[in-house]
Amino acid sequence: MALDARTIDELVRLNAERNKDHVAVIESPTGDQHSQSYTSKQIDDFAFQVACVYSEKYDLQPRTSSHQKPKVVALCGIGDFEYLITALAVAKLGHTTLFLSPRLPLESCVGLLRPSNAALLLVQQGQQSLAEYVNGDSLDVAAEAVAPIDQSMPTRSTEGRQNTNLTAALDIEAERNTAVWILHSSGSTGLPKLVSVPNGAALRRYTANLGSLGLDTLTTVPLYHAFGMSSFFRCFISQKTIQLYAKLPITTSHLLQVTRDRMFGLFSAVPFTIKLLAESEEGMRFLRGFSVITTGGSPMPEDLGTKLVRQGVRLVSVYGSSETGTLLTSLRPAEDHEWSWLRVREEDGHLLRFEHQGSDTYELICPKAWSMLADSNQDDGSWRTQDLFTKHLTIPGAFKYIGRLDDILVLENGEKFNPISVESEISSSPLIDGCIIFGTGKPAAGIAVIPSEVTDHLTKDEFRLLLRRTIDKAQTSLPMYGSITEDMILLLPRNSVAPRTDKGTIIRSKFLKAYEQQIQAIYEKQDAAVETRQYTKDEILKFLSKQLVSVLQLSPEAEPGHDQDFSTFGLDSLRAMQLRSAIMKHVDLGGNKLGINVVFDFPTIASLAQEISRVSSGAEASSLDAKDEQDAANMLQRYANFGGQRREPRSARTLSQNIVLTGATGSLGAHLLAKLALSSSVQTVYCLVRASSNANAQERVEKSLEERNLRSNFPEELPRKITCLAADLSDQYLGLGKDTFRSIARDVDIVYHCGWTVNFNQRLSTFEKSCVAGVRHLLDLCLADSGLAAARFIMFSSIGTIMSTSEDTIPERLPKSLAEANRTGYSRSKCVAEQICAKAAAEAGLPVAIVRIGQIVGDTINGIWNTSEAVPLMIRSAQTIGALPTLQERVRWLPVDDVAQIVIEIGSSDAIVANETSVFNIVNPHTLRWTKDLLPLLAQNGLAFQAVPPSDWLKRLEGSDTDPKANPPRKLLEYFRRQCQHQDSEEREWETSRADKWSPTFHKSSAPSPQLISVIVGYFKGAWKV
Repeated sequence: MALDARTIDELVRLNAERNKDHVAVIESPTGDQHSQSYTSKQIDDFAFQVACVYSEKYDLQPRTSSHQKPKVVALCGIGDFEYLITALAVAKLGHTTLFLSPRLPLESCVGLLRPSNAALLLVQQGQQSLAEYVNGDSLDVAAEAVAPIDQSMPTRSTEGRQNTNLTAALDIEAERNTAVWILHSSGSTGLPKLVSVPNGAALRRYTANLGSLGLDTLTTVPLYHAFGMSSFFRCFISQKTIQLYAKLPITTSHLLQVTRDRMFGLFSAVPFTIKLLAESEEGMRFLRGFSVITTGGSPMPEDLGTKLVRQGVRLVSVYGSSETGTLLTSLRPAEDHEWSWLRVREEDGHLLRFEHQGSDTYELICPKAWSMLADSNQDDGSWRTQDLFTKHLTIPGAFKYIGRLDDILVLENGEKFNPISVESEISSSPLIDGCIIFGTGKPAAGIAVIPSEVTDHLTKDEFRLLLRRTIDKAQTSLPMYGSITEDMILLLPRNSVAPRTDKGTIIRSKFLKAYEQQIQAIYEKQDAAVETRQYTKDEILKFLSKQLVSVLQLSPEAEPGHDQDFSTFGLDSLRAMQLRSAIMKHVDLGGNKLGINVVFDFPTIASLAQEISRVSSGAEASSLDAKDEQDAANMLQRYANFGGQRREPRSARTLSQNIVLTGATGSLGAHLLAKLALSSSVQTVYCLVRASSNANAQERVEKSLEERNLRSNFPEELPRKITCLAADLSDQYLGLGKDTFRSIARDVDIVYHCGWTVNFNQRLSTFEKSCVAGVRHLLDLCLADSGLAAARFIMFSSIGTIMSTSEDTIPERLPKSLAEANRTGYSRSKCVAEQICAKAAAEAGLPVAIVRIGQIVGDTINGIWNTSEAVPLMIRSAQTIGALPTLQERVRWLPVDDVAQIVIEIGSSDAIVANETSVFNIVNPHTLRWTKDLLPLLAQNGLAFQAVPPSDWLKRLEGSDTDPKANPPRKLLEYFRRQCQHQDSEEREWETSRADKWSPTFHKSSAPSPQLISVIVGYFKGAWKV
């Protein structure tokens, strides 16, 4: 094996010398012709012959110095033996080959030729249209036909062998870093981009996995793909034979004919080819006949791959890119059937990095030290793949590809999911030519489907039935809120055009743009009346009960209580939209419309029926304020009676600091945990987590710390002082069981209640079970042990609980009424919680602190701030539309790590005394002006934008790209419109004297500093991949 080669041409020459008679390549036959075999020596000879032709005919002279810049020669063709020899001939001259896929649109080819500064375009037969297009363009590129190989020329004998080295004058060591190939990306996220691959990186790519994949190979992957060229060189270096299958259509019969003449150990193909073969028994026999089948270029549908493996096919998935070469494969022991789980090679484990991206997803990052790396997109020289993976629970170093960062769909309510695996599985059906799931910025997900020619013999109803079954089977992996209902299927005509990459992958952004009107019509249809009638009171109750059972897929015998809150059924935004849609279609509303949020506003059958009756009669919508007032009063009656539970408080000086913490999986909670766990005064931190088990609770907490770069603060295992428990705060004993509850009650000194459901759609009543009841149960924990003094209770509240006060300075006191809170159910539920805490202090002597949290931003170290929040999205518009609004408001940001420290200082201070509820406004009293101060700081940190009036900014945003992946701020257009229209010009101040007195960190706080802004913008740039 010529592993000592330093360039591609040196490899070819060394192989010709050392393995001259080795049959390196077989070209599949065409028509009546027989297959052709070529030895290593012939390959070198033919490359030399063709190189001489280019030198003489096209003035493409060999380079004579390594300081001389190589010329770029573009090559477009089918990827056969002639194509291979042409690329090797260009390399022999010391120049660079740009591989152009013949499947690219002509405009995209020109878009690659221009930045590459190509001097020559060589085209094979069948690509003359590209040559004509280029010759008619203003490009200074000569377009010529590929020089044919003169196979009649006798090969030279070993004796007296002519030297085929045309670039002997070059510095061979320096040539390691000279580009031999230029590849291009698929263009799945826009225009394809160029990737230069030096000789050294190319050779390192081709020598990877030689031991496992260095087999006689049959490949249907064209040589213009990195995957195809890697297959050739892997065989070439291993002294194995590769058969190129480039000239015949890919059919089972043709491939079977090839294997009748010769046996191969490895078959290399893209998933589409394997899917085609798997549709027949003879195709399955063909696949089972190989020792290994490698596939890559696009995801293999999960169910198809599993079917193949179960039927004896040795399937290996290969993952890599033009920029990095092969990164991962699913090579594994024979008894391991987990074909879709890609493995990190042991020797690569210290290099490849998987960065947590939230939930169970990780982005693969390839470091500068990766020897096959040919490009970088980060300042440190690394390559962020923007590809997402999930980690295997039991197999170390095993990851499954689940899609790209820009594939993530974000629904109107902020819920996210990745549609790739579902799209892949649906597309694997013979009935489907292609599909795309849509829904970003919308209330629910839908799917656009292009039928295949197989459906021509089916009626529309027959196809829809089969399609429904296919979708239902595939979408079992989706979260409930991402499910696709029957009325959200957009069935396109069979011959509809889907914009695709050269690998056949549908380009999502272009597809959504092309079918934007049809997709919008799907959503508009949700409100269209179909067959309406008027209902009596009893009839509407029965109708709503029946529809609720239907949308929630409950048992047909189920009889939901008329006063049962919809949240107890797990009603999400998708089901709420379906229920509203059913009402709009079948109930006569007298020409009126129900509010978009009506199901959340009236979350019981009885209250929803009353609202429908009011709207139908033309009466004004009911007062949600009055309803919330009544709901709040009922909650206080249920949860705010503490008679007979009086306890003495513990002194701050005697606290042993056993802590109960909720909300550790959120940003502020994670920073609290990190600080508490590292404090020498803290003995134990009990993290109460919504989880299926204690192990799952610990896993969720660890992931939360990882997401915020806090996991590295601890050794490999979490400190023993951290105990993670699966909990249910709506339960009397917090879901812990009576014994564990009482055991913790004996130990606990402070409860930090940081957890709360964040949903701005839901009404107050919906928060009762999930949140308000939990406050009472945690207060009971503080009071549970009659033999000990009561534990302290720190309630994390919101500035929204008192934002509507009429006072000029917003006070550090309890709200006088619900009217002082914002009108969201979220703020009002916190307001009720504050009142319950006050009752516990007054009646039971419990030491209570209410900490109202203002605008929390990224931490001071890493600047990590959720980029899908409103303010980060507004700032991102500097990147997407080149403008930011000149808002007349003040910025009161506090870093999340500072807020965590402030709360800990307050929680352990003498400020908290018995019989009192101490209220603290954690709002920065030191401000920046948005326009005068913040915008210049953003500009200083590299954001290029125009500062424009809010009305102009809104117009620009409205006229900008509607694709929420390319332009995320666009999806909050309506929210921003409301915010800009209702700017509060009042210079209201916040009373913060208590926070200032009892927290040294708060006392030292200042306006957001240039350093903080720099760190946050730096994080944003990394998250935005700029």
